[in-house]
Amino acid sequence: MFSHSFVDWDDTVYNTVAFKADIFGIFAKHGASESDIKETFRKSLCTIAPHQYDYTFEEHAQFLRELGYKLPNTVEEELNALFLKDYLFPDTQLFLQFLKSVSDKVVLLSAGDKQFQLSKINDSGISGSFDEVIIL
Repeated sequence: MFSHSFVDWDDTVYNTVAFKADIFGIFAKHGASESDIKETFRKSLCTIAPHQYDYTFEEHAQFLRELGYKLPNTVEEELNALFLKDYLFPDTQLFLQFLKSVSDKVVLLSAGDKQFQLSKINDSGISGSFDEVIIL
């Protein structure tokens, strides 16, 4: 038995590749080019300090607007609706049940803008599966 098991959120229990593809799809639907979407995504990942993830939809949209894209005011609402989609990997529940069976505590680790990450975590429906959530 372990005292603690630590689980990373993005790309471990949450399909961030699919989430990101949907983000890019929304911006593309409103006329942004793939190369500009990718460039502004990278730019918006760490705006506070190098290696300190702080991505938000609002910053990403703002960077695209600064390139001249006329994104509608509703684009952030469209993006926020993605939080309600199921991006959990199919075996996530089983994986977490296993960890609970071999650990006293299961701790979720994530890096990013605290509110953004909490939106993904809380809206996923599995936040109660963790004894603690740490967002760096």
